[in-house]
Amino acid sequence: MSGPSYTDRFRLACHRAAYVMHSMWEERGHSDTRLLLPPLIADGFVTIGKSRDGAQVKEHIIPRKVIVDRCHQIFSDGGKVDDAEKLILDSVRILRISRKEAQHLNRSDSLNLRQSMPEGWDFETGDKFARIKLAEIEFELDQEWPAALI
Repeated sequence: MSGPSYTDRFRLACHRAAYVMHSMWEERGHSDTRLLLPPLIADGFVTIGKSRDGAQVKEHIIPRKVIVDRCHQIFSDGGKVDDAEKLILDSVRILRISRKEAQHLNRSDSLNLRQSMPEGWDFETGDKFARIKLAEIEFELDQEWPAALI
């Protein structure tokens, strides 16, 4: 008998994170961006590729703060754990990039997008890779990662 598939395990991890996030939000009115990291969501589930210039830094293509803030908004609007789970499942992705690229993307004296997306971006119509493209980071996607989930 085989265990759950990769996709099933990924969905369970996202559900776990959404459940804990919702519980914390109900109790305290906020939660923590670290809920989108191991051990709740393993990097192997969400690392989708690497930069052509290096892979020293783990970079979420949509900052964790942006995702968590949107989950909190979902809860405030009456949404449920399953709604946040779907957002997390669709949004949490990591690229490995070079230190220089990370500095350009995140530092306040450069693009200053460490915890935000480019102005005007939204979850419904925005490109997940908007920050990465704005920083002109050239990357390659891993062949093993399920393309349907990118």
